[in-house]
Amino acid sequence: MAKLKMDTSGLPDWWQRETQKRQLRTLVFLALLLSLIGFYYYISNLGVTGAVGGIAFDTSNHIAFVRQDKEGKTRLYSIRADGTELVPLTKADDSSDKSGPYWTADGKSLLYSSNRADRQKTQIYLLGEGEPKQLTYGTGRKDSPTASPDGRKFAFVTQGAVKTLNPNGTEVDQVIPQPRSGNADSGDTPSSAGEVDPTGPFLSTQFAPDGHGIAGVQELGSEINPLDYGGLVGGDQIVRAFPAGAEKVLPLDAGHEASFAWGPDGKRLVTAFAQRPAPDPDNKPGTINGITIWNFDEKGKPAQTRVIVNFGDGFMPRNIAWSPDGSRIAFEEWWRSSEKTEELKGIVVMEIPPKPIGMRGKDSPVLPCAIPATADGMPKLPRWSPDGSRILYQVTRTDGKNDLWVINNDLTNPLNLTKGIDDNTQGVWSPAKPK
Repeated sequence: MAKLKMDTSGLPDWWQRETQKRQLRTLVFLALLLSLIGFYYYISNLGVTGAVGGIAFDTSNHIAFVRQDKEGKTRLYSIRADGTELVPLTKADDSSDKSGPYWTADGKSLLYSSNRADRQKTQIYLLGEGEPKQLTYGTGRKDSPTASPDGRKFAFVTQGAVKTLNPNGTEVDQVIPQPRSGNADSGDTPSSAGEVDPTGPFLSTQFAPDGHGIAGVQELGSEINPLDYGGLVGGDQIVRAFPAGAEKVLPLDAGHEASFAWGPDGKRLVTAFAQRPAPDPDNKPGTINGITIWNFDEKGKPAQTRVIVNFGDGFMPRNIAWSPDGSRIAFEEWWRSSEKTEELKGIVVMEIPPKPIGMRGKDSPVLPCAIPATADGMPKLPRWSPDGSRILYQVTRTDGKNDLWVINNDLTNPLNLTKGIDDNTQGVWSPAKPK
């Protein structure tokens, strides 16, 4: 049977006009809906920071640092490693406290901690072109900001926990201590995440160069830790690492003080520790100090290689740094001659030895210091430049204030960048490559 077709040619004009209006209204509605969806994704991409332009100059070979004047006011500066192009990054009328500068992966912006918006609360800010943008909110002090080398995440410490967030300030996640279920905690209270052993607040954090691992220094709490750490007490420190492939955060070296640095491939990590309770080679009570390299396999399991081991007083390493090519380490050499006497000898720069260096107390020889302490200044906190050609370090002057220095990796041409003006601390190299 043939189908009947409706002949609309005889319908009045008003009917056709109404049909066209309905179609137009439907198209307008769909266009508006698509616009709203697009606007939502646009706003989500901007996050809490909005669009942030880069700093208006090439930051390659630049060092950012905190300068505190005689009145106690702090300001962020940048300076070239040859001592030229000193540039203030924050405004003179910004009287907020500032600390922990850290460049983003492209060297175009700077993370730092500040109480800029609320004098009672320290938050993380992102500084690029124009006014600094606030990244974090909520209660709890935020410190130690750092950026992943792939540019995908920032990290910071708040109330003893290490958390990450996106560069636009969204999706705050706690990574250390690990949450009990998933990684969805975005509050500011570590207790909601369920702490893992050992307990105590984290003091600092750092991403691995591959962007997949993260580590930090944790201060042990005063309460008894469920795991046996061989006589360590509240206030002692332990390095914890969460390397790529690992299922949990790993405890590494510990002592009264501890520090670490990632190797260039992100699969190794070097630790320095001092005054960890341990029996000496004669099985008598004592302490051990030293440097260890940790190698992580594809599942994040560690294997350790001792670099330096010292039993008893004498040699104590602090604030270790690893060269970008992985061949050398730099660290502070402290010397403990008695329970109440510790002396900074200077900064050691050395090739990683083929076998461990063994030492037995304060009668052992002092390791040669490439940058020795003098009556005029105490060198600290060595930091390799991204290309490994120079070392940045901080020198405490006789007046108690600090200058920033650089030296070539062959230990020639030491240069005072800040020349005794005010107090200069927390220097950090920009990762930007020369154009």
